[in-house]
Amino acid sequence: LDIKDFLKQTPVFFLPTLILSILGLYFALKNYFRKSGANVSAWYGVSGTNQHSTNYISSVLLLNNKDKPLIINNIYLRLGRNIYIKLSEMDNNFLTLKSYEVMHYKLPAVHVYFAGMTRIENIDKAINDKKITKRIVLDTLDGLVVCKKFKKDSVLDIFFNRAGTGYINGYGGDL
Repeated sequence: LDIKDFLKQTPVFFLPTLILSILGLYFALKNYFRKSGANVSAWYGVSGTNQHSTNYISSVLLLNNKDKPLIINNIYLRLGRNIYIKLSEMDNNFLTLKSYEVMHYKLPAVHVYFAGMTRIENIDKAINDKKITKRIVLDTLDGLVVCKKFKKDSVLDIFFNRAGTGYINGYGGDL
C-alpha cells in the first residue's frame, strides 16, 4: 500500500481529524492517570527526648501528588518488609489530604514501644539504621498506600553534606 495512493483516496479532512483524535486521546489518558490511584510522597523527622534515650518519629510530612483527596485512617512506619510501627492515634478522626496538598503532621513523644504485651527494646536503633528500608504507609479508605520518598533538600542538608558551604543565622532580638 502506497501512502500517496492512500491519501488520494481518503477525504481531505482525514488527516486533521486523525491528529485531533490522537491529541484528544492523549489528554483523556493524561487526565485519567492524574485522577486514578494514589500517589503520596512522605518524609519523617526523628527526635529524641531529654528524659529518655529513645529516638522516635516526631513528625511526618505528606505530599499528595494526585488530583483527588485522600482520607487517611492511620499512619505507619514500615521497617523492612513486614514490621509496622503505628505512628498516629486516630481512632475515629480522619485526616483529609486534599489534592496537591502538603500536610505536616506532628506526633507526640514516644518513650517505649510495645508489641502486644512485650516491650520492644532498641527500636530506636532500627529507626536510625540506614541499612533498613523504611517507608511511610498510609491506611486509607481505598486501602494501604506505600508512600514514595519525599525529596526534601534544605539549606541545612546542603550545609552538612557539602564541604565549603557556609551557613549564617540571623538574630532579630536585642543584643
